[in-house]
Amino acid sequence: MFIFAFSQSISNHSIFVLKYRYIYWIIIGGITMELELVRCTTCGSSVSMDVDLKTGICDSCGNSFIQKHAAAFALLDEFQAKQINKLRLNMDRAVRLNDLDNISFYAKEILQLLPNDYLSLYMESYCASKGSSPIGLYGFYKNLDEVVTKEQLSDVVEHIISYGELRDRKLIEQYINHYLPEYLLRYKKEYERNLKIEDHYSSIPRDVFICHRSLDENIALKVVQHLELDGNTCWISSRNLRPNDNENYWANIEEAIELSSVFIVISSADAMVSKDVQKEMKIAKGMDKPILEIKIDHSKHTTYFKHYFDGYKWINAVDSFDSSLYEITSRVFSLLHAKEKETIIKEERTNNNVNPQIVNKPKKANVEEIILYDGSFQALHTFKRKSKRGSIETVHVYYDSRVAFALSIFPIGIYGFDKIYLKDYKRALILFFTAGGFIVGWFYDSYKHLSQMLVPILKRKHNSDAESKKKAKKYALIFIAIQSTFLIIFSLFT
Repeated sequence: MFIFAFSQSISNHSIFVLKYRYIYWIIIGGITMELELVRCTTCGSSVSMDVDLKTGICDSCGNSFIQKHAAAFALLDEFQAKQINKLRLNMDRAVRLNDLDNISFYAKEILQLLPNDYLSLYMESYCASKGSSPIGLYGFYKNLDEVVTKEQLSDVVEHIISYGELRDRKLIEQYINHYLPEYLLRYKKEYERNLKIEDHYSSIPRDVFICHRSLDENIALKVVQHLELDGNTCWISSRNLRPNDNENYWANIEEAIELSSVFIVISSADAMVSKDVQKEMKIAKGMDKPILEIKIDHSKHTTYFKHYFDGYKWINAVDSFDSSLYEITSRVFSLLHAKEKETIIKEERTNNNVNPQIVNKPKKANVEEIILYDGSFQALHTFKRKSKRGSIETVHVYYDSRVAFALSIFPIGIYGFDKIYLKDYKRALILFFTAGGFIVGWFYDSYKHLSQMLVPILKRKHNSDAESKKKAKKYALIFIAIQSTFLIIFSLFT
């Protein structure tokens, strides 16, 4: 039934307003305008709009809406309609946290009030694609016939740029190009960035796991940078732990520790009282991982740390952090290749028909003990970098006692080779000068001893003591020169 609302004369034109349910007819000077009373699908406010328009704009919140959705929404009672704004705010908060459970919950609640709400349909498909239906978004991306407001399209595309799967690239590009082509270039740049980031989350073996407190992250990243420049692969949570994956948080960390060869702890007052740090240490100990402690402050060990690192030599990074980086790379290198050295020693003894014995190397050995553990063998290290990967291949060549004697290999000389490889040229120079001093001293002693032996022999031919000593020194010098040449040639071709 029609209801006569009012009649008024303005500027010689009569205005008549007729109402039937939610439809208004406004007649001004013979021109009829048909309006419909609808509700904003964003905030739930009542709005009057021309029935010939497909979209309208809410006077209260300023957001646009689809006319047919807003008209259907107006049929609900006012209490239900007012819930829509609260539900949208809650869903938006869940989206920012990427809380899949709450995103799905609030999306379903909104769809009960607005069955065709575009943003909620997308969010429900997104949550399904992360759970029971991996292809849940395929149908959404392929449906390009929907009438959608620009606000909701912007929200959907922003979310796709941040959280879209790399495997859906072609479908996403087609979707964005159809609805909001101005976002396409931004998506492509974000895709390339995410592609590089995804490599960090790969579940692969790595050389070093870095355990640290979040407050010590800057120091931990410097350690990672130095180790990786030296060719090691590292895992650190700030880079390699997938964000917003709370359900698999500890499973990912445990897997990373298991796949790492060396476990490093950045030790500080904050780290010692961190439950997460203690849990990671407990996991590494249960897997019997080689461990290394880097102290970055003067705080005393807690009972747990004292028990955990009992017998291990820490690296002091308090007084001179930059200098400690070279010691870190040296210690990591030794820990990585300690087991390989034991294996080669056993194989060498077996090949030489020597009764093979198990090398009971001290479990908590420092660098010197690892390099010089077996006294009857001496080691030279040949290093080779793999291109691009930057990882290290190390070949240990072991010589028996005769070759070691011929080469005059002193322990301090072996350290010199290590220091050169680690780019610690200053220390390497000191070590080589020291090793050279040993060698020169050895030749001088041989020269002096030989010349003294030759004096009585030559005295029989030359009655003069002065002449005999002169000849003895000359012959001894020639003999030492020949011996040195022989040793050098022997070392090069052995």
